[in-house]
Amino acid sequence: MAQTPNLVSHASGVWIHRFPSATSCDASAVVAGVTLGAALDLLDSFLDRYVKEYDYYEQAGHLAAQTLESNLQAAGIRSIVTSRAKSVTRLAEKCRHRNKRQNYESIDDIYADIVDLAGVRVALYFPGEREQVGGLISRLSDPLRRSSAERSTSCRALSASMCG
Repeated sequence: MAQTPNLVSHASGVWIHRFPSATSCDASAVVAGVTLGAALDLLDSFLDRYVKEYDYYEQAGHLAAQTLESNLQAAGIRSIVTSRAKSVTRLAEKCRHRNKRQNYESIDDIYADIVDLAGVRVALYFPGEREQVGGLISRLSDPLRRSSAERSTSCRALSASMCG
C-alpha cells in the first residue's frame, strides 16, 4: 500500500515528511558497545535509501507546490512558489552533523528527525500577506494530518483485534 506524504506547515514554507516503514538497526555509538562504523553504516543505508526515493520527494514537493500555487492564486495572493528535494550531499552533511547529538539508532529515527527532505518555498510580493499564507498552508495540510492520525488509530485498532 502506498504511503501518503504528510504536509507539515511552517511560517516560512511547507515541508513534506514521509513516515517510512519500520526498519531498525542499532547504531547507538560506543555506549551500547556498537562501533562508530555501525553508526556510519546506518547513515549510509539511510542515504542509499534516500537516493532510491529521491524522485518521490521531488514529485511530492512539485505536487505540493502546484497545489499551494493554485490556492494562492485563487486567494488573490501574488507569489513565487518553488519546490525541491533535499540534495543528497546536503542531506549527508546534515545527517552526520545531527547524528553527533541524536545518536540515531534506526533509519526511522533519521526520518523522524529530518523533516525537510522535500520543501516548498513561497516568496511573497507583499509581506503583509504572510499570515494569510500561513493560514492557507495550515488549512491545506490539516486533511493530511487528520488522515494520517486516522490511519494510525485504525492500525492500532486492527492490531488490538488481531492480538486480543
